Amino acid sequence: MLLFSQTADRIAATTKKLEKTAILADYFRAISVEDAAVAAVFFSGRPFAVWEETTLQVGGSMLWRIVAELAGKSEHALTEAYRKHGDLGAVAEAVLPQVEARGGSLPRLPPKSPAEIQRIFREVSTARRPAFKAVVVRQLLASVSPLEAKYVIKIMTGDLRIGLKESLVEEAIAKAFVEQHPEITLRAVQRANMLLGDIGETLKLAAEGRLAEAKMRLFHPIGFMLASPAESAEDALGYFQNAWVEDKYDGIRAQAHCRGDDVRFFSRTRDEITESFPELPDTLAGLPSDAILDGEILAWDYLQEGDESSYVVGRTSYAEGAQVAGRPSHGVSENDSPVIAHPTSSVAEQHENQAPEERPSLAQHGSAGKAEESDRSSGGTTDPSFDNAYGRALPFSALQKRLGRKMVSDALIREVPVAYLVFDVLYANGELVIDRPLRERAKILDQLLGKKKTPHHRGTGAQRKRTKPGAQGLLDFRSAESHEVAANNYSPTTKDQEPRTDEATPSDVRRTTILPTTEDLQPTTAVIRAPVFQATSPDELNALFDAAQARGNEGLMIKDPESPYSPGRRGKSWLKLKRELATLDVVVTAVEYGHGKRIGVLSDYTFAVRDGDQLLNVGKAYSGLTDTEIVEMTKWFLDHTIEDQGFRRAVEPKIVIEVAFNNVMQSDRHNSGYALRFPRIVRLRPDKLPEEADTLDWVREIFQKQTR
Repeated sequence: MLLFSQTADRIAATTKKLEKTAILADYFRAISVEDAAVAAVFFSGRPFAVWEETTLQVGGSMLWRIVAELAGKSEHALTEAYRKHGDLGAVAEAVLPQVEARGGSLPRLPPKSPAEIQRIFREVSTARRPAFKAVVVRQLLASVSPLEAKYVIKIMTGDLRIGLKESLVEEAIAKAFVEQHPEITLRAVQRANMLLGDIGETLKLAAEGRLAEAKMRLFHPIGFMLASPAESAEDALGYFQNAWVEDKYDGIRAQAHCRGDDVRFFSRTRDEITESFPELPDTLAGLPSDAILDGEILAWDYLQEGDESSYVVGRTSYAEGAQVAGRPSHGVSENDSPVIAHPTSSVAEQHENQAPEERPSLAQHGSAGKAEESDRSSGGTTDPSFDNAYGRALPFSALQKRLGRKMVSDALIREVPVAYLVFDVLYANGELVIDRPLRERAKILDQLLGKKKTPHHRGTGAQRKRTKPGAQGLLDFRSAESHEVAANNYSPTTKDQEPRTDEATPSDVRRTTILPTTEDLQPTTAVIRAPVFQATSPDELNALFDAAQARGNEGLMIKDPESPYSPGRRGKSWLKLKRELATLDVVVTAVEYGHGKRIGVLSDYTFAVRDGDQLLNVGKAYSGLTDTEIVEMTKWFLDHTIEDQGFRRAVEPKIVIEVAFNNVMQSDRHNSGYALRFPRIVRLRPDKLPEEADTLDWVREIFQKQTR
């Protein structure tokens, strides 16, 4: 582990990526493949491979106490060291004496390899009680040098802070073994790591020249494709033509991994969140093949009694050059584009009034909506009254009640129902499809969801932990022929229409979606195929944007139909268009020291709004100011500290800043009862006095407006 630590220090000392990868590649070649595989995992900032569900369950407070004991330092001395260095690993190196100087009865132990360190990590993970974990961790830290302790702690806390991302570890693996196996490429290493979820196993395959043998391992999350912000509709459409447009939902991004009855959900942070939404797995159980889906979990207001809706959403089949939704298809071939069909008073009327080429085929999307009017020039519904027949999304503040819970009561499931809106597929039919264009992935997704079978199973893994009669709500659909309720979580039951007389084939049969009525059921959980619109002009995009916000969503996602899925990358193939709420002028009440490159400066600001004569906190922000501004403000805050709390300082409430945010949430985190979501500092406001800051009443009004 000493060579590992020395290598990590060398990597941290350079800012050049090529030097970092060269240093790491040399290290991999210098040690055994077994140790190199474990070291690759460690250099990715983890004690175990991504796919493993193993965790250490060791908190910072435990590590803090152990370091203090071994170093013989007071709480104040350790706090001062932490303020100077910015992370506990660096503190350990600074305050721990060499092993020989620590005294006690511990014998001098031989150096430990990365594989031995990981074995001890596994011992920590299996220890059930915190006291037992503490004993193992203390023995480990007592047996290594301060430099090794530095990186042992960094690995345990999941943050090496040496400027080395997993992507650079992949590059180092390719560089380390390419001479031995000339066929090795960076792309092959990346693909194997993506399939396996194990950078260590990927290194072993590379060392043996067997990267092509890597097979998909489900239930480890693949990196999420990210979107870049667009300044305006004109800006968004400047990147590609014939944009596909979806609502930008205000929930949590979630990847669904499906294998038969086993369905699990993962967040963008790659944490499994299935337990927080135990009713969701059943809605995807029974897919015809293993699959990985990308979508959004939303708090959902389902269709209530009295809400009538007959809105067909599905893949519109049309011939080249035909008119779709009143707009030319621009030569797109049949079944190429998932578009929203126009709302009518009934499904039958829609089919009666449409030419055969324009009639929707099987509505495989589990989504529907309503509207009184539609704009046929936009290629999709732009009327603000468009909504899903299952209901509409609720604000993120509603979903927040469901987050972070290992056990969710039936009462909470009823109080905050959720839906999973699916918009992409990454893996299906035994194939990783991320390299295919979006238009092809859309076809695969529709076919996959359309062939979903009624599951016959004992319950998913998450549900087996909490099975109660009637606990799970399933969506049922009324058959047009029998009017009997079928237990089907996703696909609508359909009634065949007469085939077209021109070139009709069995696969060309038109069908009508029969949506459930509130007399049939009160749905509590749904998987919904996210509706897709098309836009070719800024006016169309702005109309869709206004309609999305009228539905309570954040804005729009604008996607290039020719784009592949790029895991973990933010490019211009996906764009997000949203307008921030009005900014707030707030007063800084407390500041904290930063981390990483902001060690030693006060960069994290807690801020408040006025409520009469008092200031009540509503948030905390750490981004938006320049390094120069942060340094200048650090000097001011140090001179105007009311209470030095160590890492945090209460300061005189005289500095006004302007902050932007996504929305307002009710929260007991702050004494105002509210919290701003994703606050960003827009600018300092030296022109304003604290008495001119915004009020709690205004915050409350913003919250009420967004929840209407």
